[in-house]
Amino acid sequence: MTIKAVGVSIASLLLSITWAQADPRLLSQHGAWGVYSYRSDTKRCYVLSVPVSKLPAGVDHGENFVIVSQAPDDEQPEAIMGYRLKPGSEIDVAIANQRFSMFTQDNKAWLPNAEEDRSMVSAMRAASKMKLSATSWRGTQTQYAYSLMGLTAALSASKTCK
Repeated sequence: MTIKAVGVSIASLLLSITWAQADPRLLSQHGAWGVYSYRSDTKRCYVLSVPVSKLPAGVDHGENFVIVSQAPDDEQPEAIMGYRLKPGSEIDVAIANQRFSMFTQDNKAWLPNAEEDRSMVSAMRAASKMKLSATSWRGTQTQYAYSLMGLTAALSASKTCK
């Protein structure tokens, strides 16, 4: 084996070790919500769920998630879509009789401030389902339904994640 081949092998091994440390790891499942951790500079934890239904049918939606991350003093919801969102569009969120608007960038969406984060998480804890409506960069109107069953238990479990 040449020195160059050994160097490439070692670089590949180090890269795979780095990636293995960064990969999310499922810690526990609570209904429709999983508790995950990953390590960057420190260990970070979040809860995640996937949609129970997607509209319109026959469209490639890609991988879609709703995540609630644990910040030092708060929980922060985020939507991650399997496609780019229309620039300047918002994701509309309906939870029971409450409505929220998430601003978008590329394939992700967030609420505008910590107060909205708290309100949305509170609404999510109290309800059983949530609907997200989004517009793809091509102009396709999409809609996703999420189960909120298990969210409260998942959020509690994520607080003890170390």
